[in-house]
Amino acid sequence: MNFHARPKRVKAVELRRKKIALYFTSPFSSYTFRHLVTESSDVERMLINDSILEVAAELGIALDLKLHPVEAANNYTYFKTLKNKHDAKKVRILIGGAGEALMPKYDLFIVDFLPSSVVPEVLKINVPVICWLSPEAAVNGWFLPDLKERCYIVNSKHELSEVISLYRQGKLQSKWRPEFNQEYGGTVLAEEQTNLAKFFEKFQRPSPLS
Repeated sequence: MNFHARPKRVKAVELRRKKIALYFTSPFSSYTFRHLVTESSDVERMLINDSILEVAAELGIALDLKLHPVEAANNYTYFKTLKNKHDAKKVRILIGGAGEALMPKYDLFIVDFLPSSVVPEVLKINVPVICWLSPEAAVNGWFLPDLKERCYIVNSKHELSEVISLYRQGKLQSKWRPEFNQEYGGTVLAEEQTNLAKFFEKFQRPSPLS
């Protein structure tokens, strides 16, 4: 499969998708100094990863993990260990290629790191999005209502399990709406370029160092 292929120019509402979820993993703070942005530790990151794979295994959903390119080889071994730990037979680990090119085939996205270049693209597509968001995440309080209207916000294994259960039953509705795209993305086409600077400016709190 060519993960580098460009997605077709089709409107998000017209995409035909398989019953597979896609989780965009993120690099650890020790790789990227990400704790300066997210205020989360690598231990918290591991707990999130473990919870997502455990819930996927318990509920028997098909889940693909798209590894972040930073230290992808090491992370492949790490996620392979988690997969084996939970006997997650329907979980696949994807390494290499552009995440944006994969999006048209999935009917659920899971993200846990808002300042990722794939997040604005994910939010523009008319499918459900689960966002694992820590209470300490650097998000402007006045942006949270918009984010909650667009995503299913979770912060625990229990909350994630409730949302994934709805997905498994075919009852998880997309929260996509054109108004969100116009405000934060500027387009309803999944493959068009997003105004990342505007997007990040909207949701991220000023750094305490600024």
